[in-house]
Amino acid sequence: MAIRKAVVDRAQNQLGSELLKLPIGVAVTERAITKRINEAKAKPYVGDAGAAAMRMAYDQAVAKAGGQAPDRLAIRAEINKVAASLRNERALGRVNDGWVDARELKNLHSPLADALYRYANTSSVFEDNNSAKMKPSIAASLVKIRQAARSLSPVIDAAAAAMKANPRQHDSFALYLREAAMAAGLKGPARAALMTACNAATPRGDSGEGPTPAKIKAVLTNAVGKLKAADGATIVDLKRPFIAPKSSKDGIVTGLEVDRRPSVVGKTPIALLTYAATL
Repeated sequence: MAIRKAVVDRAQNQLGSELLKLPIGVAVTERAITKRINEAKAKPYVGDAGAAAMRMAYDQAVAKAGGQAPDRLAIRAEINKVAASLRNERALGRVNDGWVDARELKNLHSPLADALYRYANTSSVFEDNNSAKMKPSIAASLVKIRQAARSLSPVIDAAAAAMKANPRQHDSFALYLREAAMAAGLKGPARAALMTACNAATPRGDSGEGPTPAKIKAVLTNAVGKLKAADGATIVDLKRPFIAPKSSKDGIVTGLEVDRRPSVVGKTPIALLTYAATL
């Protein structure tokens, strides 16, 4: 199996939180760490796997201190170090796809990394992070993706024209856009792509400024570029991670390629691909 890098973050932070309950600036004795580990182990989101990782981190910190009892910062530093190694997908021999798989783990040659990986991969707390962002079976050609983006442009222009011709003081551009989409007969996936782009183009803050047609179109253009970059993503079979990854740059963008290309961020590319798949 494999885990998302985000899951590594959560596992690291969870164990770090458990270690924070130890006194700061005080050497952690064998008795003290055993008590803390047993208390943490009783929690369902730590369990045996998390306790094992904490124990291994403590033992490594003791070894690094020449057999002396380390403080909690030294123990946490061991966990932070292996977590950083697990996330470092730009290292030689790794596939930068936002996932950590068994093949990559083996190349780290670290028992503590193994323990942290096992904890993140087995704890029920992290299961929601292992789900894909979208259905891997969804696919559309780059031609259809560009067609989808172009088809939304006239609707954006229609909304801008309606707002200029009949300005309503308390209505946002998003409302005009929604009305224009309904008037154009856009189906659900098309409306979702349009409104998602509108939301992405909306400034965050208290400026009171809304999205402009140019900004919405720019968001869609950017989404097309991200989806184009996803074509040919290196794919690891997460059920058989020891098999060499494959890449297929064929002009077709799949949900799996989007899921395995970390540079494809935001909801608009996913919404646009979903819409393009219906054309």
